[in-house]
Amino acid sequence: AKSPGGKEKAAGGEGAAPAKKKAKLEITQVEYEQISLLLTGHLRAKEERGEEECSQAELVEWYLSVQRDDIDSFEELELTKRIVSSIINRLITTDVSVIVLNQEEVDAAEGNAASRKEARKLALHPNYVPPNA
Repeated sequence: AKSPGGKEKAAGGEGAAPAKKKAKLEITQVEYEQISLLLTGHLRAKEERGEEECSQAELVEWYLSVQRDDIDSFEELELTKRIVSSIINRLITTDVSVIVLNQEEVDAAEGNAASRKEARKLALHPNYVPPNA
C-alpha cells in the first residue's frame, strides 16, 4: 500500500528508506515447521559430531545449499535468506529452542545489525526436545 506521498508504508516505521522497503515476510505454519526442523536438526547433528559452534551465517548457507535446486533466481535466493534469518531469530527469541553462545561478543561488535547477527554462534537449547521425539 502506498501513502499519499508515493512512498510505501512500512511496518514499524523505521525511518525513510525510499523505494526499496522490504516487504513483510509471510510463510505458512507448515513451511515454518519444516524449515525450523531442518535448522534444528542440522544443529543437533553438528553437536552429535562434536562440532559445537555454528554461526548464523553458516547455518543460513547450509540451508541454502540444501535448497539449491529449488532456488531459481537471485531474488528468490535473497528472499529465502531473509526467511531463514527470520526463522532463526524466532527460534532464538520466541521458541527459545536455539541459544546464542556469544551474545556479549555480538553486542560489543562493530558493524551493522545484520552482520552482527550473522556472527552469532548458535546451539540448540539444552532443554530442547524436537517434535516427534
